[in-house]
Amino acid sequence: MRLSTLALCLIAPVAVNAAVLLEINVSNAAEVTITSTGLFADADDSTRSLYDGVNLDRFLTDVPPPGPNPTVLGNLTPTGSPIAYSLVFWDDYSGSMVDLNLFNEHSEYTQSFSTSARAFTGAATIDLSDIATLLPTAGTTGSIFAGYSGNATAEIPLTEIGQWRVVAIPEPSTYAAFLGVAALAAAVLLRRRRR
Repeated sequence: MRLSTLALCLIAPVAVNAAVLLEINVSNAAEVTITSTGLFADADDSTRSLYDGVNLDRFLTDVPPPGPNPTVLGNLTPTGSPIAYSLVFWDDYSGSMVDLNLFNEHSEYTQSFSTSARAFTGAATIDLSDIATLLPTAGTTGSIFAGYSGNATAEIPLTEIGQWRVVAIPEPSTYAAFLGVAALAAAVLLRRRRR
């Protein structure tokens, strides 16, 4: 009986989580930071230009009001491209949630994602303070697709290359609490040693 259970555990499929390629800090909506984790893509895709960019699926919780789209600052660069993403756009092709698209106007450059190379390098900062209430919360994850969701077709669907994740950044009061606990522990230890 034990041997058959062991064999079943060894043969049973194991769920594999997609690689988190981008970590996103939304603690300051005026400086939302998107940072490459340096991990390899989960799938190969070299069919999209830098103008198609990448699609952070279901990133915003609702459709933003009309207004100018913010600029992407920094050096977040996809594999195979000599230049970084510089523009952001959102769309609601995913239904109730809204996708965030990172791209660059230079359609002559391609982005080549590979399971044997880092998907992205660098980091980018975006001012999303006008839509702060629509940002995801810490711990939220979603898919990253190569290309713009509005250009997906049955013949050329978007390729899921990995995941994005919103990281939890402790508040300053959390750091103060940790320091207070550490100081209290140090005082208790000193008092015990003196006895």
